[in-house]
Amino acid sequence: MIPPPDPLQDSRFAALRARLEALAAPEPSADFTDRVMARVRAASTSRWSCSSVALRTAAALVVLLSLYVLHTARQRQVASLPPSPVEILMASQRGDGGWSADAAQMRPRYDTGVTALAVLALIQSDPHPLDEGPREAAIRAGLHHLLRQQTPDGRLAADFSGGAFTHYLATKAMESGAALPGADPAWHAAAHRAKPHLPSATQMATLNHHLANPAVFPARWAEAGGAATHTALHLLQR
Repeated sequence: MIPPPDPLQDSRFAALRARLEALAAPEPSADFTDRVMARVRAASTSRWSCSSVALRTAAALVVLLSLYVLHTARQRQVASLPPSPVEILMASQRGDGGWSADAAQMRPRYDTGVTALAVLALIQSDPHPLDEGPREAAIRAGLHHLLRQQTPDGRLAADFSGGAFTHYLATKAMESGAALPGADPAWHAAAHRAKPHLPSATQMATLNHHLANPAVFPARWAEAGGAATHTALHLLQR
């Protein structure tokens, strides 16, 4: 196979070759080295920036994963905790806003007193009980239930043994609700109508002692009131 001709030996390029050979050898500019090193450093920084982004991304993923693990563990812990007295009390509230005495006791005549005690316990268990939330809804429903039980003359208890105590508890619950920021004006009006029927000062002193010292609350009344009463008393003791 015949090799291709050498272009440098081609007579057609002789004049061009002569001109090129006559040119002086090129020399780099004075800042050539600086410009080259600057390009090298820029390329190195770019590679490091990419590495930094990757490291930051990996760190963020580790943090997010840790937060997810902690959140999952916390959710499991919360799920395993027993319900609080407040949660128990709100869960036992009826659809009409009231609370019932123990169903096994078959004593619905105690329900007004149990409702009043539950409302008092919920009010006293939080410094801001009427802030928007489940507790606020439970308190409002409970108080409006008591208002529906009030007769036109202001009484809040049927004529049976313990009626004075029941009336006192209901009046106390309405007064406590009426004193809160954001209270319904109807609560104050209902408490005002109930005041003329409060028991004597001596009886109220005894009842105040019971409320201030739930541990000595009348055992027979507490037993008749059932689980909701015991839960409310537990809250009042705290």
